[in-house]
Amino acid sequence: RADVSIGSPGIAGSAVVNPNGSISVSGGGADIWNNSDSFNYDYQPLVGDGAIVAQVSNQLNTNGSAKAGVMIRETLQSDSRYAIVALTPSAGIQFQSRSATHNMPTSTSQPASGSVWLKLTRTGSAISGYLSYDGVNWTAVGSASIPMVNNVYVGLAVTAHDNTKLSSA
Repeated sequence: RADVSIGSPGIAGSAVVNPNGSISVSGGGADIWNNSDSFNYDYQPLVGDGAIVAQVSNQLNTNGSAKAGVMIRETLQSDSRYAIVALTPSAGIQFQSRSATHNMPTSTSQPASGSVWLKLTRTGSAISGYLSYDGVNWTAVGSASIPMVNNVYVGLAVTAHDNTKLSSA
């Protein structure tokens, strides 16, 4: 695994593996949105199809639109193609995707709060996002067809949605 601040966050983020095996990720940045993203990414390579599952047990509310979630990303550039399913303090769960480099993403959302499990799956160009409150029963949040190269990055993403602050999850 590796950790990187993507884009131009005002405060660099980091990731720490806790003694219990959980991972705490902090991230600055203005947002994961628009034509270019700014956030912290704790990631590893993914070749071909796969999935990532994580529980977001807490999130620092630096802004109602701060995000903490799981992401599949084509490159580590700020305008990369990606899909994310993320928890926000006031907008619930969001599934976002950018299907072409440097384009505006699309987003769907549904109400949610508290500790949640998030999952992204990749099968070819089909990427789907899911939500669960128990890690067993899953509800679809959104899906997209995103043409990506075979070797991508999968990991945990956090943005403060305020470039002067550092959020954590």
